[in-house]
Amino acid sequence: EMSFYENRATKLSKQRPLFVYGSLLSQKILINLIQRLPSAQPVILSNYKVCCVKGQNQPTIIPCSETRVMGLALMNLTQLEMSLLQYHEGSGYQLIPVTVNTCDEDIFQYIEGMVPFHITKSLNKTQEIPANAFIWNFSLSKLDDTRWSIRTFLNSGDHFEDSIRMARKTRFIFFCFKILFICFFLNPHV
Repeated sequence: EMSFYENRATKLSKQRPLFVYGSLLSQKILINLIQRLPSAQPVILSNYKVCCVKGQNQPTIIPCSETRVMGLALMNLTQLEMSLLQYHEGSGYQLIPVTVNTCDEDIFQYIEGMVPFHITKSLNKTQEIPANAFIWNFSLSKLDDTRWSIRTFLNSGDHFEDSIRMARKTRFIFFCFKILFICFFLNPHV
């Protein structure tokens, strides 16, 4: 019989890394959502491009040949953390399996003022990593080709601070629903 920690480690090792490319590159947002910084690997997702939702400073990715998106593969996320991140992303995004490639490029050289996560050093040659990614789940007519930049987002002042507050609120609401579910559905005599 496995101990609690062995069981947790097994669940973690079976979870695919999550490819992040937008606001989840921000340590502050990630910490406010999952309360920690997971280890991360700089990666590239080929045949996708970043777009913005019309009228919003909100990025998404869509399939597009001969383009690539640079981001991070967040490693060892728990099932609870993945559920929380799915709740945060909402119905506008679908979680799909993708294949990313490790890269030796330091993506943080492109992001002013961002301290790297616990970066896992990649090998000299690239490696394919099976991962999951959130992609756009609605009509492409709701997107425009405005280029989204993590640097612009981090320096957007009020918009960035609003995103941090929204991350805290998302976490709070998510756990309120979890508690209600446990109290009322798992214990009908309450």
